[in-house]
Amino acid sequence: MWLEAYRVMTARDVAVDRMELNGFSYIFDNYTMRVAMGEAPASPVEDRLVGAIGRSSAPVSKREGSRLQGWVGPTERYFGKERDKVHFIAHTIGGLVDGVELNVFAKRRDLNRGWSDAGKRYRVMEQHSAAIPALSASAGHCTRTRRARQHLSNTGFCGPTSRGGWKSSTTD
Repeated sequence: MWLEAYRVMTARDVAVDRMELNGFSYIFDNYTMRVAMGEAPASPVEDRLVGAIGRSSAPVSKREGSRLQGWVGPTERYFGKERDKVHFIAHTIGGLVDGVELNVFAKRRDLNRGWSDAGKRYRVMEQHSAAIPALSASAGHCTRTRRARQHLSNTGFCGPTSRGGWKSSTTD
């Protein structure tokens, strides 16, 4: 169902693939692979992460700040001073870069740093996910422009409450 919706909203053929990395499934459109194999015409649209889902866990390695710094080039030069380079699935809940830049994108700085109301809510959700291992974490459809700016439509978590029920939250 979601794949058909993604196909409808994308202005070209898609080549959706999935990669497992540290307990998360990264679902991405690997269109340039089809172009490289001669199966599809070139497109100005970059490959992109369509979504990710998994269960939070403690980080398995030290955060690789140099990988984020080296990705694409200087942040302000390529994305502007209103953006940060970040992990799609936060390092604090088990997200990795690990040589596969599927989990890296440019995010609005006010959201990433918790300066805006939405950024404060996002930080609370991220901290909650980090504090409770095995909490389900997901991020919905996103798009990237030619400059790898990402627009999230939905990010959230679902997990147990202190009363034994389940609670979900999103940052729509």
